[in-house]
Amino acid sequence: MSLLPGVFAICRYPADTRLPEWAGKAGFFAITRTVDELCIVCEANVLPAEKPTHCSPDWRCICLQGPFSLDSTGVLTAVLAPLGLADVSIFAVSTYETDYVLIKAKDEHLARRVLLDAGHVFTN
Repeated sequence: MSLLPGVFAICRYPADTRLPEWAGKAGFFAITRTVDELCIVCEANVLPAEKPTHCSPDWRCICLQGPFSLDSTGVLTAVLAPLGLADVSIFAVSTYETDYVLIKAKDEHLARRVLLDAGHVFTN
């Protein structure tokens, strides 16, 4: 796994909100719309000066080095279980080939230690 550079934000809008123009300007971003909400995960440096009401801007992002087959099982569990036991909050984002686990910036050192103790390897 590797820790992506920079700080990330997780923002929530009402479901019917038009997609903000800034959302797609980040190198890494994930956008999910459901009947209940519009959620944007992105690099914090692209946020507008007036941040959304529901926005948590202090996250770091761990990339699980894929690709993983869509039939793979237990990939996220192997990472999330030790973090959960250490009371590290997470926010997970999955793509077709890999998974990303966001952790609060304040928990970065604890999360790294917990994951190393669980047998995971960081490439950076």
